[in-house]
Amino acid sequence: MSPTALPELVRVLEEKSLLPVLSGSSDALLIQQLLSLLGIPAVPLPLSIAAEEHSPICLPGDAGEVFLRLADFRQLDQEGWENCLKLLPKEKWRGVILDLRGSKGFQESVAEFYQQQLLSLALPIMILIDGETAGAPELLAANLRQGGKALLLGQKSTGIRGAGQEISLATGMRFRCPAEAAGEFTGPVVPDVELSGSDAYQRWPYVPPLSDPWCRHAAGTLTMILTLAE
Repeated sequence: MSPTALPELVRVLEEKSLLPVLSGSSDALLIQQLLSLLGIPAVPLPLSIAAEEHSPICLPGDAGEVFLRLADFRQLDQEGWENCLKLLPKEKWRGVILDLRGSKGFQESVAEFYQQQLLSLALPIMILIDGETAGAPELLAANLRQGGKALLLGQKSTGIRGAGQEISLATGMRFRCPAEAAGEFTGPVVPDVELSGSDAYQRWPYVPPLSDPWCRHAAGTLTMILTLAE
């Protein structure tokens, strides 16, 4: 089914009282599962992002790599980005491990800003994505890889890639779904290297980066790339 046909489908189903009356968070999950059966990814709104992850987080590694966490793509936090650069001047960076796991938001301008900033570094970038990477961060990951400097690790993303479209139910529940025209739905971003799942709270920034298996794998891969380039 084409994502562009979804609003009309919802309207018809509601007119004929064929949609269950749902409003709770567990019911939102049911709607997500129903849409998944139609091959359409959906993210419930409003987005839930931990307060400590509203701003960019950066941390230096032991070999010149920088661990960078961008979780919130609802609006640009340029001040937070500039604070990262003050703590870790770009001249000292040798490579970037960009963590986009669970990152959400649908402002494409935010993805464009970070894309320009990261590509201007001309450094190798290891990008971590998973099944909860949704919207603008998917676009960022795909575009950085297309730019030729990035390797994607993890699991395939949600599959919205950008702003998407908002679908509202009569109950007030809202979802964000893909908005591509029929035949142009690109689907999820697929990593170059697949990694096994990880617990959301057993990973950086909740634990040190090298205690996080995915970050450790990315750091090892980056070290190998930098060594071969010498």
